[in-house]
Amino acid sequence: MTLHAPVLDALAAPRRPATLASRLEDALLALVLATMGLVPVAELILRAVTHSGIYAAAAIVQHLALAVGMLGSAVAAREQRLLTMSALTTVLGDRTRAAATRLANGIAVAVCAVLATAEATFVAAERGAGALLAYGVPVWWFEALMPAGFALVGWRLLARVAPGPAGR
Repeated sequence: MTLHAPVLDALAAPRRPATLASRLEDALLALVLATMGLVPVAELILRAVTHSGIYAAAAIVQHLALAVGMLGSAVAAREQRLLTMSALTTVLGDRTRAAATRLANGIAVAVCAVLATAEATFVAAERGAGALLAYGVPVWWFEALMPAGFALVGWRLLARVAPGPAGR
């Protein structure tokens, strides 16, 4: 399998230096992912040793997976690695590729705005329900990552569509 020149260019593109915010974001993602892996292991060990486990371990892991998904998509948007129209743009010319990428990012911004708004409404309803995940942690705390994640992804895409503050 051979890679086309635009794909090779994207793979070889130098990365921007990591900022404190991006390092914190990466560390948080790694921490949540590690916790997601450690909870089932701790559950197994506790069941074998003490014959009791972690209350709602499966639900905790499910909600951590939600956090990993939202944090991962924010990181992908930051690193310009979201899949929008990437397959189509490899066959387009430079000017057409730039226009198609802006269009795809613009559509993605609109989708993120709609999803963030809908998720905020959902979280508000869930907050009113008062459901608890485990150990007194409200479910809506994890669910609040959805509108925040969609808003952050949308903002990062918007920064590519309209680079200047006036455009945003």
